[in-house]
Amino acid sequence: MITSTIETFVLKLLSEIGLLAQHLVRVRAQFHAAKIAKSHAQNDDDTATILFDWSENYNLRQTKEENGTKL
Repeated sequence: MITSTIETFVLKLLSEIGLLAQHLVRVRAQFHAAKIAKSHAQNDDDTATILFDWSENYNLRQTKEENGTKL
């Protein structure tokens, strides 16, 4: 049997919300960096980008052709 006080619960909840907020900041930064890298690659003939989608099903799919080069 689990027993706890409301105070303990609230403190733990606030801690977890803080961790989630930090995680979301990192996710946004990673998406922004990926968007910038993709933009640079589209404007530079000597650069290629490789995008991996690490979803739960672990399937790797070809997304689309960029810069007229077939993948």
